[in-house]
Amino acid sequence: MKITSEAKMLIVMGVIVAVGGGFLVMSGDGSMFDKPNKPSVNKPAPVVIKKEDFDSVLKLAPTKGPDDARFTVIEFADFQCPLCRKMYAAVCKDLGKKISVKFGFVHYPIEEIHQYSLQAALTGDAARDQGKFWEYYDAMFTDTDPAWNDALVDDRAKIAGLNFATTKSYIQSDENVKKIQTLRDRVSGLGVQSTPSFWVLDNKTGKISQVVGVELYTALAEAPGMPKIDATQFSTPGQ
Repeated sequence: MKITSEAKMLIVMGVIVAVGGGFLVMSGDGSMFDKPNKPSVNKPAPVVIKKEDFDSVLKLAPTKGPDDARFTVIEFADFQCPLCRKMYAAVCKDLGKKISVKFGFVHYPIEEIHQYSLQAALTGDAARDQGKFWEYYDAMFTDTDPAWNDALVDDRAKIAGLNFATTKSYIQSDENVKKIQTLRDRVSGLGVQSTPSFWVLDNKTGKISQVVGVELYTALAEAPGMPKIDATQFSTPGQ
């Protein structure tokens, strides 16, 4: 069958329309350029914290606040982490005080990026042995942007009223170093991966949730004395 010139023209136009339409469909935004398909992103499954794990970790932490509080909170933090410092200023300094929760603290030193984090954590445990952990906690986090150096932790220990010789002896112990690192590795295996992170137990419902950074505000929305904040002051955790 002979194809006329008019038929040839119609076929060519049809191919152009079909190909052009294919580009438009593939691009999805009306452009004439194909774009690679984005892989589907599945949300990670929520971390499940068992009550026995929560209780066993809490037993290892210094705590404050009423035992009959609606919420029990464990903070996992690094004293050299700038976002931990922001969270302290915004809410953590009041947990167990103005905000009625039972509050515990677990060291999570990120030694790979924070040179003084382990020293600060060891000094914190020495402060706990001397009955002055929360004084040290406040002293370490009060400065908004401290200049980290070899003398800083010693200075904060002095502010907290620690015994210098006892503290030095404590932080030089390999056994005490291993104790902090072992607990950090254990909670890492239970889902803690960044700082500041929190485990929140609702003692009314029995629900335990793991939250990161400003997510704490949602988890403690019903806690007596919980303030409202501007969450834009915070960035990605784990720095």
